[in-house]
Amino acid sequence: MFNTQSNIIYLTFLRHMLKYITEVNKTFQAESANSLKLLEDLHSLLYHYMSILIPAARLQVKRTDLAHFKFKDYIVRVEAIDFGYSFEQAASDMNHHEVKIIKEGCRDFLICLCEQLQSRIPNNITLLEKINLLSPQLATSQIKPNITDLVAAFKNICKTVNSTVDEWNLLHIKQ
Repeated sequence: MFNTQSNIIYLTFLRHMLKYITEVNKTFQAESANSLKLLEDLHSLLYHYMSILIPAARLQVKRTDLAHFKFKDYIVRVEAIDFGYSFEQAASDMNHHEVKIIKEGCRDFLICLCEQLQSRIPNNITLLEKINLLSPQLATSQIKPNITDLVAAFKNICKTVNSTVDEWNLLHIKQ
């Protein structure tokens, strides 16, 4: 019942496509995961799957805009999508119409996957990237990055922006 050629093709597709998700999922489950690295992994994952659906010329989007990119407007025809060598090998013996239906299902899966990944990228991505400036290595070094923009984003919980930046710049002395 389940041992049909079309099911084998679907499973071949899923094995190939879910390999990357499994790798990223393992990093999310780690005990001491770097949140910025997780965010970069999520962006890379989304970009990878969008690159399967969209021509490279249309995918020239900044990372910060990827979460709101209307990728559905640029999806190529199902015949132009590369589903991978294993998929094509498994589908080589089937009739063209059945393969097209399977490819449409796989394309729809990738579209849904991209939508789900987009919904998991936080809206305040640039702020999260700036928080990386507060790493212990940078905080204790004598040459520090400018954190004025970051502090200004949190000015409602800081004394003043200037005093917080001054404290930051003197932090290496207080070791």
